[in-house]
This record gives sequence, structure tokens and C-alpha cells, in this order.
Amino acid sequence: MMLLNSTPLYLGTSGYKYDDWMDVFYPAGTSHYNMLEYYTKHFNLIEITFTFYKIPYAKTIQSILSRTPDNVFFSVRLHKNLLRGRNTQREFNDFLYGLSPLLENNKIKAFFADYNYKFTSCRANMSIIKELAGKLPVEVPFFAELPSSTWYKERYIEEFKENRIGLIGLHLPEIPGLAPFYPVSTNYFTYLRLYGKSRLWVVPDDKDTDYRYKHDEIKKILNRCIDASVLSKGIFISYCNVTGGNAAVNALDTKKIVESEF
Repeated sequence: MMLLNSTPLYLGTSGYKYDDWMDVFYPAGTSHYNMLEYYTKHFNLIEITFTFYKIPYAKTIQSILSRTPDNVFFSVRLHKNLLRGRNTQREFNDFLYGLSPLLENNKIKAFFADYNYKFTSCRANMSIIKELAGKLPVEVPFFAELPSSTWYKERYIEEFKENRIGLIGLHLPEIPGLAPFYPVSTNYFTYLRLYGKSRLWVVPDDKDTDYRYKHDEIKKILNRCIDASVLSKGIFISYCNVTGGNAAVNALDTKKIVESEF
């Protein structure tokens, strides 16, 4: 198990199946099927992101599980329909059934809800997040990704802590309206998702993930993470700067830095 300041570290990228990672991370000619095997030789966290767009099939998930080493774990992005509120428990059960091979083998370390930056802070939206958290398995930590800067006020942070809801620390361009970099442990875990600071990302809804972190930037992020995770049971770091293989390169850089400098 990789450790950061004596705390278990789960390190990976947002998804792993990208054609433009060929020759940057994957060896030339690697098939889509074999990408998973290569990825898991290097990282111990797989973020399953396709589940945002479609309900997973248990057969597909079983195939992924069967090709995953015992020391690799998963974080699952929740389906977009589950983020709107007023969902029935049956909708959640259908989603969770597709993930049953992972759940039954205790391979899911986190669920996360990826909200749009237009999902701003208010009582109604806080209720949606709390309702969502209440319909998920209690043994799996739940996190909310909230790109709107309106959420980063003490009263909301305290409410997340009271309800054991994780708040993902987002590393984004410094654009008015977008969240500040705010690593915090509100549910005894720390989760960072790092998108980069592309100069082409100039308005909140015009995302650009073509950015590669430098060594010193990664060290600063890791130090901030350590400060925020003194009482954490686990740390998740996912690189979301996926364009052109940047995420995989930076995750490898992070692994080397953690092993040699921390």
C-alpha cells in the first residue's frame, strides 16, 4: 500500500481508456482491452467514470474486476440522473446492482457526485446532496464535487462534516465563480481531483484539460493534502487533466515524488 504521511494513498486518473494516451503512457499498439492491465501495474485507484452516462451492467463490472489485482480499488462516479434529487430507492438499487461484483468484494472505496458549477449553494441543493448520501451504502465514503465557489463557506463545510459527506478538493483555474483549491477532510477521508490550470480554460463552462503539472506544483499539492488529512483514514488523488496523457504522466510523477521525497 502506498502511504502519504503514514496515511493510505489511492492514486490514479479519471478513467483510463484514452486513445491519445498511446505512446505517452501506453505502449504503442496496446488494445483497449489490455489498457486496464497496463494501468493497474502503475496505479492503485481506478475511477469508473462511464457510470455518469449509463447504468453499469454487472457483467461488464465483473469483467473489469476479474482483470484487476487485489491491491487496486475503485471510486465510482454516480449516474447523472441520481444527482437531481427526488429519486426513488429503486433507481439507486438498479445502479448499485450493476456494481454488485465490486460491492460484494469490498472493492469500492468511494462514491462521488460530480455536479456542474451552476449547482450553487442553497438549502434546496444541500438537501439534494444529503438525500443522495442517505441512499448509498453507509460503509462506502461519499463525496460531492462542487465546482461553484459559493459552497466554500464555513457554514457549509461544517454541515458536510456533521453529515459525514466528503467535499472533493478541486484544483482548477483561478476563474471567478470556480471553486478555490480547498483540501479538507469532512468525512475522515481526503479526496483531490486535479484538473489543471490551462490558460485556454477562461470561463467556467469551457473546460480545457490540456495541462501538465510541474514537479514543484505537485509537491505543493501534496503538502496541502498532508495538512488537510491529519485525521484522514485514506487519501484519494485523481488526475483529471486527461488530454494527451497528461493525467497518467502526472500520476506517475506523483508516485515517484511520494516514494522518494515524502
